[in-house]
Amino acid sequence: MIRSNRRSLRTGSLAALVAIAAVLVAPARPTVAADSFDNQIRALQARIAALQQQLGSTQSAATGATEAADAAQQAVAATQTQLADGEVKLNAINVQLATTTASLDRVNTQLAADNQLLASEAVSLYEARESGRAISAVVSAPDLNGAISALLDVQHVEAGMQQLSENISTEQSILAGLQATQKSELDAATAVVNQLQQLSGQEQAQEAAYQREANALTGTAGAILGQIHNLQGQINQLRAEQ
Repeated sequence: MIRSNRRSLRTGSLAALVAIAAVLVAPARPTVAADSFDNQIRALQARIAALQQQLGSTQSAATGATEAADAAQQAVAATQTQLADGEVKLNAINVQLATTTASLDRVNTQLAADNQLLASEAVSLYEARESGRAISAVVSAPDLNGAISALLDVQHVEAGMQQLSENISTEQSILAGLQATQKSELDAATAVVNQLQQLSGQEQAQEAAYQREANALTGTAGAILGQIHNLQGQINQLRAEQ
């Protein structure tokens, strides 16, 4: 009887221990699952935080590139205005150069005519002196007035030659001055326009580069934002499954 009671006691104790163990072990499964969800969510949140930091940097860089592109565009507009003014001045100088060219042609024509007349006068004076006509005209004059008149004719030819020589020298100086002015005006106008054209090309290239950079950064920011939305969706799904 005593053995039977001891056996029943042992059996009851064992059953109680099994029941207690079942109670203690049963809640462990959902706790592990919850920890797993939390770990996944924290990992996703960490990735989102890193992407948000990257997004901020990218958006800041995109803003800077956009501002630089806008500044370059304004510089291009300013240079284009200067270039337009320079071209107006160049056109004006071209008109002046056309006038200068016409003046040069006129001076060249006059110079050629003076040279021809000077040559003719020189031949006449040479022939008069060599043939003795000048002395003969003075000697054969009927009176003093006639002799003086004949002498003045010779002197007139010499004075005419001297005046023509002076005219040619003056016209040559004018021609040289016009040529120098023409070259100076042409060089100055060409230098201004070339410089502005080069500057405008550089600024336009710079503007295009900044704009490309801004567009690329904006696209990168959009891609990062898409990743953030995707990760946030995964977090929402994990929370719904908990």
